[in-house]
Amino acid sequence: MKSKNKIILLNILILVFSTVLSSCIDKTELNEIALVIGIAIDKEEEDNSMLVTLELANPSTSKQSDEGSGGSNSSILQASKGKNLADALQNFTKVSTLSIDFSHIQVIVMSKELCIEGVSGVIDYVARDRQFRNLNWIFMSENNAMEILKTKIANEDITSLGLANMMNRIKKNGSILPIDLNRFIIGLQSQAKSSMAPVIRLEKTKDEPGGRIQIDKTAVFKKDRLVGILTPEESKYLAWFYRKIKGNLVVSPIVSASQDQNVIVQVFKEDTKIEPHIIDDEISFDIKCIATVEMKEITNVKLDSFVIDRIETNTKQILEAQLSQLINKCQTNLNADVIGFAEIIYNNHPERWVHMKENWQDIFPAMKYKVSFDVTVRKVGMVKNPPINEDEEENTQ
Repeated sequence: MKSKNKIILLNILILVFSTVLSSCIDKTELNEIALVIGIAIDKEEEDNSMLVTLELANPSTSKQSDEGSGGSNSSILQASKGKNLADALQNFTKVSTLSIDFSHIQVIVMSKELCIEGVSGVIDYVARDRQFRNLNWIFMSENNAMEILKTKIANEDITSLGLANMMNRIKKNGSILPIDLNRFIIGLQSQAKSSMAPVIRLEKTKDEPGGRIQIDKTAVFKKDRLVGILTPEESKYLAWFYRKIKGNLVVSPIVSASQDQNVIVQVFKEDTKIEPHIIDDEISFDIKCIATVEMKEITNVKLDSFVIDRIETNTKQILEAQLSQLINKCQTNLNADVIGFAEIIYNNHPERWVHMKENWQDIFPAMKYKVSFDVTVRKVGMVKNPPINEDEEENTQ
């Protein structure tokens, strides 16, 4: 009898263990998960709370489209308030039965009011949470951040995915600097303690009363607070200081109203080198840039060696003046070293940086520099001279 009872007990134990080991104790079904694609964070001045808006992938979209119902949104918005980001996200459990998943998030939009007050708490949370990725795109919104996620983008079903696609295109053509979470944090942790983020805004017109999303400016941060905004033109020139970003600009090196002459060229960045020079207590920088030019549009100008030399010289002068104005604004208006001069000193002269570090806020505004460009016309296009000469056209009439 005893041996029989042992066999029965053994079979029971095998059955129990096989059931436990083959099942998930802490499982979450797919239909219980809310996939977050984008997050917008606003500061509520009334009660000093934080309003967090999540753009979630709509789980019913595919099902409804299969049933042929149509007209369903591919994403839904949910909002929650709290004392801080952690509290606001925790409060989503009060308004949603789904488990929030941030592993597919694409964009983080912070309102201007939040950026003025300081973003250290928000950045610390998203950097610390393992579900957020360092490649999430960072934006500062001139408008209410929630309104950005409410605004639909042409040919895009999900706004946050549309914003991510816009940044990937901007990354290729170099119109402004795209900033992800990793680059934003690196800037704040750099020797200069300065960072930046693209500015996103709504432009309302008669044809688009709901607003159209524009990304063409750059927000400048010192430590964790917004200190100023670069114009679209200044934002384009900022790309020349970053090696991995392919900058390109459209300029007009020849404009003559009296003779109706006009030349429009596209300038491509080839290389930028920044060399520090420290003599006694004075510091200066040589900023040497190499650029190539491609002809885009010519009116009443015949291309010859003299004109090409003139185009190269004028383009060189325009680029040197614009980069100098950008540096001057960072020094005098913002006192924020987003270009990274401090990091260059630290890397090249670490022993000198030890003595400059504490006083960099006073040294940077008075820092001397020289910008020089080497410009070469590489392409004139399919034709050398304009197919239509307006002067000749007038003489034939």
